[in-house]
Amino acid sequence: MEKTSANIYQKLVAIQNEMAAPKDQKNEFGKYQYRTLEAINERLKPLLDKYACTLYFNDEVYTVADTAYLKTTATLIDSESGQTVTVSSPCPIDLSHKGMSLEQCGGSSLSYS
Repeated sequence: MEKTSANIYQKLVAIQNEMAAPKDQKNEFGKYQYRTLEAINERLKPLLDKYACTLYFNDEVYTVADTAYLKTTATLIDSESGQTVTVSSPCPIDLSHKGMSLEQCGGSSLSYS
């Protein structure tokens, strides 16, 4: 697919179809597989370059009924046309995870959002 022949939605579909980010890390304590944001970004960067796009993240913390939430908004920008696609995802910040520091609780919420 040539960069200039596709609109942002076609580029998004192509990136999603070509993107592969296996869960190659294992949490021994929780007995689950996971992927890191760094690993996702490393696999994503060449595709963003290939399709002349940029991905921008914005995070917002807010409280509802004594529960803190982290909302991450991701915006895909087509560098050629200026078109954008935006999606947001809220996630509660659970500060009671046993064995996790405050920073790790926040990082966990960031990963999920």
